[in-house]
Amino acid sequence: MNIAIFNRKLGEDMFNFDLDYLVYFAVVVLLLFVGVAIAAVKSKAAYDEKGEEKMFRHLYIYLVLFTTLLLTIGGSISVFMSVADIVSPDTYQASFAEYKLGLAEVVYDENGKPLPNKKTDEEMRKDYEIMIENEKLQERRNEINNIVKSSGFILIPFPVFLYFKRQLRKKEA
Repeated sequence: MNIAIFNRKLGEDMFNFDLDYLVYFAVVVLLLFVGVAIAAVKSKAAYDEKGEEKMFRHLYIYLVLFTTLLLTIGGSISVFMSVADIVSPDTYQASFAEYKLGLAEVVYDENGKPLPNKKTDEEMRKDYEIMIENEKLQERRNEINNIVKSSGFILIPFPVFLYFKRQLRKKEA
């Protein structure tokens, strides 16, 4: 099996793994919202007309605060994980023997006889070292890209959180 295909399949499995947890998280958050809404509707009888409107405004503000706080926490965790991957990268690297096996493509002449490999061990070793360096650089670029993407989950909802927190303080005062 070619090493690049193995790494790509491994990466796809990791993406699906993360996507599953994201779906589970979304379902849990949705169930929390439904639970809060049901509790608010059941306690509706305890309020008069003005109190009911006030209760739904408070419920809305608390739900926005909860959602933006979760987004900010999730973004912070993702940034931390990406920084940890930059500081302490994954230690797995294909060995030179595995690299040689991946290059062991047999080239045939017009009569169907295999041709000898044109690259020497020194050339293959040099190509291997270049491949390892390129993989390390690509991993670093990917982690920096993840930090930038995850920063959006901090920078976008956090001001919304602060705004609604200020609104809540004004209403309580």
